[in-house]
Amino acid sequence: MEKNVIVTDANGNQIGTTYPKRARGLVKSGRAEFAGDCKIRLLQALSPTVISNITEEQAMSKIINFYPRDFRFDPDCVSNAGQRIMISTDDGTIEMFEIGDWNWNWTQIIRDIDVEPHTDYIFRFAMNGGHNDSKDEICQVMLFPEGGWEDRYVFPLEKSRFKPVLSKKLDESEAGCDTFLRIYDIPFSTEEHTRFRIMLVAQHCVARFYPAKDLTAYADMEDQTWEEWYHARMERLHGKKNKKGKDNFENVMESTVLAKVDDILQDVVEDVLQDIVEDVLQGSRSAVSDSISANAGNKKVPDTNDTGNGETGEIQD
Repeated sequence: MEKNVIVTDANGNQIGTTYPKRARGLVKSGRAEFAGDCKIRLLQALSPTVISNITEEQAMSKIINFYPRDFRFDPDCVSNAGQRIMISTDDGTIEMFEIGDWNWNWTQIIRDIDVEPHTDYIFRFAMNGGHNDSKDEICQVMLFPEGGWEDRYVFPLEKSRFKPVLSKKLDESEAGCDTFLRIYDIPFSTEEHTRFRIMLVAQHCVARFYPAKDLTAYADMEDQTWEEWYHARMERLHGKKNKKGKDNFENVMESTVLAKVDDILQDVVEDVLQDIVEDVLQGSRSAVSDSISANAGNKKVPDTNDTGNGETGEIQD
């Protein structure tokens, strides 16, 4: 969806653009009126000085910044893993909310907020982590009105499936792990609702959320996308492509599969050898038993009536 509806003040001065759905909400709430097919006019006058100093985002949206102390673990989730942590950086100490683990514990933290109806908001935060080497992690932002789970907005953060505003390279010594920085602006519209829940989710990864600085503070940092970070990490861990042109992840998976096949073959060989040994032993036992039986059959059993001279004795009355 594009912001293709022009927004003007009461004097016709253009102050930004907005989404069609948002424009209809402003008109419905009596805060604006249609001034054309793709234009609305705000009914509240703004002075030229104010207009010149505001951005579209400031004029049309409200910013909700992430602060760790505003969030808590969702008591309805029994597998939560994580903690608030204090990290030392070049800019001083910052507090993060670290959620998730390397197992499969589903973790979610929440914050409930009061909002104005028919209003655009932006949820802004910085993060690192939220990824793993096997690319099967889950890391999401969910926003939904009170009692409106079915009307939730879901923003997948893993592998930057929802594009961040900024994506920057992080120094591992400062971050404390191999990761990269993302700054997110998550947009949502309240429609007729007055209360919303923000939920951050992680599974099979560790994600760290913290307040975002002004975007200009990141200007000197090197850009790095998720694809670039993942490729560089695989090279650090496993080397470059092999002669067959397979990438590092394929090499790792292939080595893992081959190792598993070796284990299976070894188990099969051990089982077969065990069967052979048992058959040999069983055969040996059978041969010994047959030999004993044969020898026993050939041995003459003395007749109790034998007199010793080849004649059979008789019992006397």
